[in-house]
This record gives sequence, structure tokens and C-alpha cells, in this order.
Amino acid sequence: MLLGAVLLALASVSSGAVLPQTDKITLDVYLEALCPYSFSFVNKQLGPKYEAISSFVDVRIIPYGNAKTEEKAEGGYAFTCQHGPTECEGNMWLGCGIQHSQDAAQAVNFTACLMKYPGYQSKCARDAALDFQVLDTCKNGSEGGELLHQNGVETDSLVPMKLGVPWIVFNKNWDPILQDQAQDDLKATCCKLAPKDTPACQ
Repeated sequence: MLLGAVLLALASVSSGAVLPQTDKITLDVYLEALCPYSFSFVNKQLGPKYEAISSFVDVRIIPYGNAKTEEKAEGGYAFTCQHGPTECEGNMWLGCGIQHSQDAAQAVNFTACLMKYPGYQSKCARDAALDFQVLDTCKNGSEGGELLHQNGVETDSLVPMKLGVPWIVFNKNWDPILQDQAQDDLKATCCKLAPKDTPACQ
């Protein structure tokens, strides 16, 4: 009986039958901690509009931007960032906050706060309901450097190569028109990509 159900399900898929819409739009945001353009996008679009798009958009934030990474001979990594060492610290704090968030909403909240209030990691952890001690251990241990390194590998592997930050990628495919539109109105851009009957877009 179970085998019959499995075969029936496979037949439905192979015959092109309409299945429940479960796929979400993916939105990957590549940014750096002290970039004014990244700040503007996060605090004018992503932060305020996240709740409105969260039901049909999976958001990932990748902090690294225009940084450079060098492997140290003794192990670990040395980072150079566009806006100096403070930005490298900020990128690492963001990486730790995102890594230890329970969901995208928490990650977005922490990111928006820390970009608005650089240096106020404990406040932003508290506001996002994150354990600051966990983030502190991450940032000041090997985990923070490894996370930033991984973000760098992903950022530097983008095709096409990013031209700046924020670099906004929908469904793993960068489009210059969508990039510009998202910076003007993120929700409207997401709704343009969503099925026409998406409730949040009505």
C-alpha cells in the first residue's frame, strides 16, 4: 500500500501535476558593516520590510563586501576591509550574530541594529534576543574568523563578480534591474517575482 502511494506521488510529479506552492523566493544580500549604501538598504528596505516579505522570501545576509583575506602562516586569517579594521570587526560580529540566530528575522534584526549602532554589540544582541556571551566567544575565538573567511569565499565566487555592495541577488541570479528596484522598494520587487496570488502581495 505504501509503495503504491509512493508510485502515485512520483507519477503526479512526472506528469506535471500542480503541486502545492512551497518554494520561496531566495534573497541573498552581500554587504559590509560600515558601507553607507549597505546601511541605507538594510535600514530603509530590508529591516522595515522584512516582516511583510518573510512569508514568501528566504533571506540570507552575507557580511564581507570588499574585504580581502590572507591565511596566516601560524593558522587563521588576516582580513583587510574597505573601511578599515573597525569594519572587519563589524563584519565578524555580524557573521557571528547571523550564525547564532534562530531564524532570518533574528538575523535581520541584529544586522539592522548593529549597522545603525556600530560598536553596540551587546545592545543589539539584547534587542534581537541573542546571547551576547555566545556572540562574544564566537567573535573573539576561531569561529568568527572562519565564518568571515567562508563569507569571503562565497562573495569572491559570485558570478558575475559583484561591482559593489550591497549586492542583491534574487533566486541565485543577479539582475541589475532587480538590484536597483530592490533598493527603491524591496517589497514591490519581491512581489514582482512571487506568484500572482501571493497573499502578502495583494
